[in-house]
Amino acid sequence: MNIEEQKKELEELIKKLIALGEDADELNFWTEMFDTMDEGARSKLLSNLSKEATDLEKA
Repeated sequence: MNIEEQKKELEELIKKLIALGEDADELNFWTEMFDTMDEGARSKLLSNLSKEATDLEKA
């Protein structure tokens, strides 16, 4: 997945997490930091946010 696809996924995850009640300021921090992160860190962040969204949806 290239960085543009990752950014799109990040934006979608952030929208979902905000709708589930997560802190918008904290999540938007990751949007600002995303371009400075290496591939591994970006992938791990997306994985963690996806897991968090799944966990919140189950709750």
